[in-house]
Amino acid sequence: MAVTALGGAFAGGWFAAPPDLTYTPAVPASQPVVVTGTHARDWKNSNVWPTLGNRAGDRGPGHEAMEIWLSGGYGPHSRLIATGQDSRSAPYYGVYEPSGQVLFSGTVPGMPRVTLVDSGGQLLRYATGNMPDKTVYTAPAPRADGVAMETPPLALNWNTDSGEPFPLAVPPWLTHLQVEGISGKDATWRPLKVTDGLTAPIPQFKAAIGSSDLVDAQGDCGYGALIRADNTLEEGSDETETFAYRPGWPYAVRLTYLADHNQYHGAAPLDQEYIRRMAGALLCDGPGIDRFRPASEVIWRPLWRGTPDGGGDEVAVLDQEVSYPQGQGYLNHTRDGMIEVGVHKASVFNTLVSNYENSNTPETATSVGCLKTATGIVVVGPTAAGTTRLVDPATGDHWTAHGNVLQVPKSQLPAKSDDLAASATTAGKGGPTDTGTCTWP
Repeated sequence: MAVTALGGAFAGGWFAAPPDLTYTPAVPASQPVVVTGTHARDWKNSNVWPTLGNRAGDRGPGHEAMEIWLSGGYGPHSRLIATGQDSRSAPYYGVYEPSGQVLFSGTVPGMPRVTLVDSGGQLLRYATGNMPDKTVYTAPAPRADGVAMETPPLALNWNTDSGEPFPLAVPPWLTHLQVEGISGKDATWRPLKVTDGLTAPIPQFKAAIGSSDLVDAQGDCGYGALIRADNTLEEGSDETETFAYRPGWPYAVRLTYLADHNQYHGAAPLDQEYIRRMAGALLCDGPGIDRFRPASEVIWRPLWRGTPDGGGDEVAVLDQEVSYPQGQGYLNHTRDGMIEVGVHKASVFNTLVSNYENSNTPETATSVGCLKTATGIVVVGPTAAGTTRLVDPATGDHWTAHGNVLQVPKSQLPAKSDDLAASATTAGKGGPTDTGTCTWP
């Protein structure tokens, strides 16, 4: 998609019809479904995502979407396409009436009319108009621990094979939106126009991240964009939000960079090339990203930056935590790992520790990583570590360093292949010890 579409997409018909805020009676229901919405002007008083779009007052499609979801998609000419940890079965709601909040309802240029509904745990996407069947897409709602104001921009098109554009719905507290690509001439911020809570189509930039290991199964690795916006809910240096978006995702992924372990919020510094390449890896189904399990936030914590070969190419090692919404009232589920990325050399991108699979638990997951180089091993642990240690179980030889980084030269390491035990102990009395394994050579 040409980038120039940003400048002229709204000419000739974008939202030519005036907003319709009248109420349309609910579709007759087989279950006692309640569908609500909040006027855009009232969002500051209610602390919720308002109903966006130029048909914001029409609850009918939202009601119908809820019915299809509650029926599991088994009604006449109905389908339910679930993404993530949802199921086709109707949710259990006990003595409570099932309810939904319409987040977006409107006509979208180049697409059918689209409605987004938050059911309290699931995000429903429903298109109406000249459609062969009634199809509802569903994914776990991306709210951070149930906080609606933390919801990222929401996609209006979840189907990459539709041939339709990929605009986003954005809440009114996100302003001055900009978009850019990952690399080369695309890596330049340009304005992203928003009308009635709807962005212009998101360009599909190609991310040349340089690693042959990050190849998507469908061959479309790296298509998407980076987005940043001013968050008017925040104050001071935290007012910027950054996101990555790939066509087909149900929502954009918030990118958070925590330079200090006491920091709780921070936009990713996408002006740095290697940070953009880490975001590009997410678009390529890189570590922690699964097309069948949507993520809502990625948090990066820098652990070490240096030249492991003593004068060679500089690399950065970061903890990468991925947050997966669970839906249905559960808190977000987080898994983390450790990645190595070349600061200046684009071909360097490695996963040192991966705890993204469900089989691992936080209590037993590896959190100490090893960089193997031609000149030795660099052991990297959490930033809170006061002591880092490497042990050869076969001989009892061991090496120790203060802090979270230990460098051991090749001349001191065993000549034969061996699994070395790595550990990092948090400073202070009774501090926990994290572990890992370094295979040498």
